[in-house]
Amino acid sequence: MTRSEFITACERLNVNMLEPLIEDHEEFCGMPKWEFLAYLRDLFAELDDQEVGSLKAVEQFCRVCHPKMEILEFYEFTHASEYWRYHRRLDDKRVVIPKFAFAITRNTKNHFDIERCFNSSGFKGPGSFKGKMELLKLIQKKV
Repeated sequence: MTRSEFITACERLNVNMLEPLIEDHEEFCGMPKWEFLAYLRDLFAELDDQEVGSLKAVEQFCRVCHPKMEILEFYEFTHASEYWRYHRRLDDKRVVIPKFAFAITRNTKNHFDIERCFNSSGFKGPGSFKGKMELLKLIQKKV
């Protein structure tokens, strides 16, 4: 599986795209293939229950669990109205936070692997992104 294939499957919340790309004997995210796919299926089902539409990947860096590693943060985006859906934090400030994030632990021509990340830039609360315009600029660089 390549990095771009993984990103596309996550942005579309489609586990079935990944199944043929991972060999039966391979481990991904520290789990056997079927366990990893079940994990993603549960994660995507939870987002479907929340009526999350498509997601967009933004590259950031982890500051805690995977220091200086590249992180893929996935944010909800509604194309029709072109706005990022905001989420309430404990301090009651409205900030954009990712739905989930993965640290890229290996990204070579022959092997791509990740680990789940909960402390990337986007999870750090107010100030990580000043608002939707900063996120849109990051996304437009990647599109």
